[in-house]
Amino acid sequence: MKTNESIVQIEQKLPRGSKKLIAQNTGLSYNTVCNFFKNQNTSISTDRKIFREIRKIITEYETAVQ
Repeated sequence: MKTNESIVQIEQKLPRGSKKLIAQNTGLSYNTVCNFFKNQNTSISTDRKIFREIRKIITEYETAVQ
């Protein structure tokens, strides 16, 4: 379950431009991704797609920084 606090923490870890990248890689619209980060209602399947992509982006970003 997503909470506002966890979404804010995740959003802070993401690099700039990642919302657009999430939208492109998942096939979702940019507005849907933004609604997810604004903690508005999104479907469970949409949440899963976005969380999978967030995991990929964060691991790639953290390995590139190190």
